[in-house]
Amino acid sequence: MALPQPARRVTHHASPQHAEVLRALGEALALLGAPGSGLIVAVLGRGPADVDHLREYVPGLTEDELACRLGELIAAGLVTPESPSAMSAQGRYALDHSGRALLIPLAALTVWAQNHSCTQGSARPSRSGHPERPGS
Repeated sequence: MALPQPARRVTHHASPQHAEVLRALGEALALLGAPGSGLIVAVLGRGPADVDHLREYVPGLTEDELACRLGELIAAGLVTPESPSAMSAQGRYALDHSGRALLIPLAALTVWAQNHSCTQGSARPSRSGHPERPGS
C-alpha cells in the first residue's frame, strides 16, 4: 500500500515592487490597527473635532491613549492640530490631505465590517462565501 505523498509547497518569489507594496500595506494596517486609530480618522472625516468629541465617539481609550493615537496620526501625516493647544481638551483636530484620502478605503472597510461582523448574531459568510449560521 502506497503512503500518501506530502503536499508540495508552492514557493512564491515576490518582486521588489511587490515586496514594497506589502511593506507599505503592512505599515498602514499597523497604524490603523492601533486601538482607536481608524475610528479617530472616521470621526474626523465628518469634520474637525476636539478631544472631548473624539473621546465620546472613540470609546475604551484613556486620555493618555487618545493623546498617543492622535500623536501617531499627526506624525503619520493623517491628522493635523488646528491650534497650538491641540493636545489640551480645548484643542481641535482635522484630517490632513492624506487622512482625507484614507476615507474612501476606510468606507469600503466599514461596508465589509458591516457585512462580515462576527457580532451580528445572524448569518455570517463562511470561507466558501456562503452564509453560515451561528453554531453550525
